[in-house]
Amino acid sequence: MAITTLGNMVAGSVIKLEENGTLVDFYVAKHDYESELNGAGRTLVVRKDVYDIRQWNTYIGNHYPTSAIDTWLNSGYKYLLDANIRSLIGTTKFYYNDLVGGESTYKPLERSVFLLSLKETGGRYNSDGSTLPISSTLKIAYLNGKATSQWTRSPYVISGQSAWFLDADGDTQAYVTNLTNGARPAFTLPSDLYVNDDGSVPQNTAPTTPSNISVPSNIYGGQSCSVSWSKSADEDGNLEGYIVER
Repeated sequence: MAITTLGNMVAGSVIKLEENGTLVDFYVAKHDYESELNGAGRTLVVRKDVYDIRQWNTYIGNHYPTSAIDTWLNSGYKYLLDANIRSLIGTTKFYYNDLVGGESTYKPLERSVFLLSLKETGGRYNSDGSTLPISSTLKIAYLNGKATSQWTRSPYVISGQSAWFLDADGDTQAYVTNLTNGARPAFTLPSDLYVNDDGSVPQNTAPTTPSNISVPSNIYGGQSCSVSWSKSADEDGNLEGYIVER
């Protein structure tokens, strides 16, 4: 089976990540996501389908960092992902619209899992991020094979009660936050992550420990010496996890 890295996959490609014991499709959405905040080498991936339908908030309020959907994404949902993937996600910085007195104030926020912003999906309003290369694809979301609505992380500036969402046709709408739309998780992974040609992410196995090591019986200060050890086996062929210490 051929293998590549996440960073070599074109935007719009699909990878498969284990979620609650089942492989689930995710779009490769953007390489070097928000590099001015995260540096280079982080690739944004977005769940192909929404996970479920849920409230943005349990009360009428549109402050994303304290929203019910943000809490769920970083607690309940995050821990459905494979432990190896969770360790690679870490946290990502992105922009959100922190409404102060009804005025837009864009600030960085740091989370493991998050919603896309309206701007990232190609919307005209708000500046919490930039339009993604596959925004036209991301405008439409599905649940059980049927097009459905999806929340964004963007508050509706005119009202402190609503947030932006995309309806089943991909059109922009604003909705009171204690009502329900689709929840579509997004997060970043390292761009050097290995991916099989079928989109699956292999679980790396560290090389075996050498069976023997040869050290000279006499070692003299100021003089060179040779230390050698037997060959390791690496079923992945990438030497990841091979560590030499002295």
